[in-house]
Amino acid sequence: MITTKFYLDSRHVKDGKPSSLKLAITYNQKAVYFPLKIKLLPNCWDNVAQKILRVPNKDSLMSFILEFKNKVDKIIYSFVNKNVHFNDVNEVKAAIETELKGKPIVDENLFCNYFLKFANRKLNVTTKNIYLFTLKRIHDFDKNIDFKRFEDINKNWLTDFENHLALTSNSKNGRNVHLRNIRAVFNDAILSSFHPAAVRISGVSGRVSLLLLFFTSAASLPSIRPISYHFFSRSVSKSYGRTPLRFSISSYDIPNAVGIICLLSILLTF
Repeated sequence: MITTKFYLDSRHVKDGKPSSLKLAITYNQKAVYFPLKIKLLPNCWDNVAQKILRVPNKDSLMSFILEFKNKVDKIIYSFVNKNVHFNDVNEVKAAIETELKGKPIVDENLFCNYFLKFANRKLNVTTKNIYLFTLKRIHDFDKNIDFKRFEDINKNWLTDFENHLALTSNSKNGRNVHLRNIRAVFNDAILSSFHPAAVRISGVSGRVSLLLLFFTSAASLPSIRPISYHFFSRSVSKSYGRTPLRFSISSYDIPNAVGIICLLSILLTF
C-alpha cells in the first residue's frame, strides 16, 4: 500500500533554524520524499493536524501543498486501478515523477499493454491489423481488460471469451484466429519472462503461476478448451513417445518445441 503524508524534515538542522517541508511517500515501510520548497520553524508546523501555523501566508501555502498532495494521490490511485506493480519505493517515486511530467506509465504486466506492444512489433501491416482486430474483440468482450494482468486471463476468462466469439461468428476457423493470437502473445510473454519482461517471476509461487499459465494457455490453445493439469499430463505421456516435441491436444498436434524448452527452463529453476 502506498501512502502520502507531509513531513517537516528537521534532520541535520540546528535548533531554532527552519526545516524543509516535504511530502513523504511510503511503500513497504520505506519512504522517499518530494521537497515542497517551503521552510518552516518547528513551532509553525502541526504534524498531527498536518497544518501550517503562525505564518502570514499560511492559507496560500496550505492551498499549494494540499493541491500537490491531491495530484500525487490521484496518480497513486490510478496506479492501484491499473494494478501497476512496483518492486520498491524508488520505483514508485520515479513513476510519480514521470506522471507529473505528463508522461504516462505503461505497465507491461497488464495484458492489453503487452498485447498492443506485441502487435506493433509486427512489420507486416496485414498481420499487425489482424492482431489489433483481436484486441478490439477482446475489448468488446471485457470492458475492464485494460486493468487486467496476465494471471487474470485464466481458464474461465478464455472459455467466456470463446463463447462470446461464438455469438457473433459462425466460423470456427474465424474464432480460432483470435485464440491463436492470444496464444502467440502468451508464448512471447513466457519467453520474455527470462529477461526484464512482461510476466514477472518471483519465488516459487511466481514459477508455479507461470507453469499454470503454460498449461492452461499455451497447451489448451488454439482449441482453447480448458484442460486440467492431469489431462494435460496424460496427453503428453501418450504422445511424447511417438512424436517428440509435439503435444497431442485436440484434433491436431501443435508444434511446441519452444514451449517445451520454456517449460524445462522453468522446472530447472525450482
